[in-house]
Amino acid sequence: MILERLSNLESGSSSAVAVPATKSDFENSVNQYGRVQREWNDRNSRRANLLIFGLPDTGNDPPDDKRGDADSNPDLKFIRDALTPIQGIDPMTVLSVYRLGAFDVSDAKSRPIKAEFDCVKSKASVMKKLKLFLTNLNVEKAFVRHDLTAYQRQQRKSTVDVLHKIRAEVADEDQKKSYVIRESNGIAKIVHRQSSGPNEPATFADVFVSGALCSPYNIQFDNLNLH
Repeated sequence: MILERLSNLESGSSSAVAVPATKSDFENSVNQYGRVQREWNDRNSRRANLLIFGLPDTGNDPPDDKRGDADSNPDLKFIRDALTPIQGIDPMTVLSVYRLGAFDVSDAKSRPIKAEFDCVKSKASVMKKLKLFLTNLNVEKAFVRHDLTAYQRQQRKSTVDVLHKIRAEVADEDQKKSYVIRESNGIAKIVHRQSSGPNEPATFADVFVSGALCSPYNIQFDNLNLH
């Protein structure tokens, strides 16, 4: 399975792979490995990035070689200024930012911003203090997402569809809300929020992890469109 090979790459596993029995099997295997390698490379290129939605968009994009210059790039200055007051965060770890897509004055929606950090650890530090960051941005309805590959975005959409299906099977309205999506490093999963008592911390039990083979709601990897 392609999913198993991706998991092996991500975990550093070197488990044995069966040798294809026929020429057709061999060609399919080569095809799959090519797809896995492209997906793996794409994920690695995005790991230290974040996407920021909802920030005001003037259309005044700086030249490509000025994306990391806060004097020439107002979006970079805005984001670094929002990070500066947060203890333990170095705003200079945001190396560059740029808008995705072409500016359309007739479109009421602002273009998302891709923020590139110096490393995954710096990005993770911001995600740990995301509420403070969003508060400092002071922009209504601004939100942040991981920079996902096309396949990961399909996985997340499928996970949302599964969440709707699970909630539809639960009669109690409060219990419906206890099933939520949580993300870790771009991997979406559905968890069931459980609490032992009013003064006890909530615990979360995994219900569905995108791509997991054990789930009754599983959507197989090869059924998704991965180019």
